[in-house]
Amino acid sequence: NTDYEDQKAFYRVKWLDESGFQVWDDEAWKPLLIHGNQKHNVQIMSPTNKARDFRIQFNAEKNWAN
Repeated sequence: NTDYEDQKAFYRVKWLDESGFQVWDDEAWKPLLIHGNQKHNVQIMSPTNKARDFRIQFNAEKNWAN
């Protein structure tokens, strides 16, 4: 968050197999609160041993830079 204000954001993970196909149903969006001028690390663990890759989808209420 490069802004001085806290930002509300959301993320979810798409779990993929070795061929790039999704192996787990869509996860719910998970909320994040990223404080002003700070970074936030997200730790995740695959819900299945079939997953070989992942994609993270990220969305924020205020999704622009000044």
